[in-house]
Amino acid sequence: MDNIFKYLFILILCSALPLFGQNPDIDSLLELGNKKIGEKNYNKALAEFEKVLRIDKTNEKAVTGKLNSLLYLEKINEAENYINTQIALNEHEAIFYYGKGILLIYNKQFKKAVENFDMAIELDTGEKLKNIYISRGIAYENMKLYDEAIDDLSTYLRYDKSNTNALYHRGFNYYLLENYKNAIDDFNAVIAIDKNHGYAYYNLGMSYYKNEDILNACKNFQLACQLNNINACKMILTGCSKK
Repeated sequence: MDNIFKYLFILILCSALPLFGQNPDIDSLLELGNKKIGEKNYNKALAEFEKVLRIDKTNEKAVTGKLNSLLYLEKINEAENYINTQIALNEHEAIFYYGKGILLIYNKQFKKAVENFDMAIELDTGEKLKNIYISRGIAYENMKLYDEAIDDLSTYLRYDKSNTNALYHRGFNYYLLENYKNAIDDFNAVIAIDKNHGYAYYNLGMSYYKNEDILNACKNFQLACQLNNINACKMILTGCSKK
């Protein structure tokens, strides 16, 4: 079963609930920064997010955008120095503990990541940082605390029911708990939104396969294989060719 950990930071850092309407200048800078990320012009993206931070040092989109840019540029030490400095200067600001948690996930220090997300939630009295629940859920997933992961991902989905990242990971955790019915529902929900989500087709196929529905399993393996999911192609050869 695939775990799309290597894509985690693209999805976590780019999938938060929209924060637009706060300031026209900030909105346009954030939009340009995200556009430059999409164009893989990470230095330019970083410059745009830093302009926002000069206006509002705790802007969630700008903080996570800056971290995203630095991670793409493989400037891990710079990202860590930035977050540690901000925590030292702003010890009661939730966003920086959230950022610290993201970096700890990147370094696969999941227990410490959860501790920082817990601190962020405690400090986030206005409950603005909904994206914490996706991030902490994925940390729990990697700690094999699947029920806790599902609880956090479900919390986020109450705010944004169409977020494919949260739906995918909740389905993945249901799969790991052998709750194939709920896994199938979540993977189908992902595909209804994103027809090109190869991992969702593959994991949907695996859920059907484990549920002994070979016909639907192989149908989804075929679709995933067409989207270049190598594991799905292998399952067609090993799990479908003799069926």
